[in-house]
Amino acid sequence: MKKLITILFLTIIAFSTSCNSDDEIAVVNGFRVDGNFYETPFVKCRTSNAYELNFSNLLDYNLPESHFGSFYLNSGDRSGSLELIPGTYTTANGVNTYYSIDNQEIRFQKNSEEGSFAYSNNWSGDSEFSSGKVTINSITSTPLTSSSNNEFIISQIDIDYRFVMDGKTVTGNYSGSVDQFN
Repeated sequence: MKKLITILFLTIIAFSTSCNSDDEIAVVNGFRVDGNFYETPFVKCRTSNAYELNFSNLLDYNLPESHFGSFYLNSGDRSGSLELIPGTYTTANGVNTYYSIDNQEIRFQKNSEEGSFAYSNNWSGDSEFSSGKVTINSITSTPLTSSSNNEFIISQIDIDYRFVMDGKTVTGNYSGSVDQFN
């Protein structure tokens, strides 16, 4: 009986020490803010001078029940896009350097109703935007043959992201296929 109690006690201690803090909880295909998790089971991408990634739970993120996150990654100077590659993209990289978070709108929204959390910032000159870090763990892309700007179509991505805006931290992840905007 003593052995059973000892084993049970050690199991409880091991379990309690292995728990992570709220900021360290792994997020899979969604994002976490204010201790709440919002699933984003698909992502759409559009390429212009930067790659726009939109993570969502619904096809139409203007619906009241939707939530989504959106940001742009810059993969080249303003004269043309380059292929997104695995690595870390940050706001500290600047807007005219290769492989940075672009200074266009960074947006996370619970739903389209007024009063729900919504962070929408242009980080260049926005005092409420503190930082952003995006890590592409893996990516599969192919050149867009009809493009003269070296644009690439992304078909798969494994990505982690963290943004600090308005004193709030948004942490997220997505791993899976990527659809293109029409």
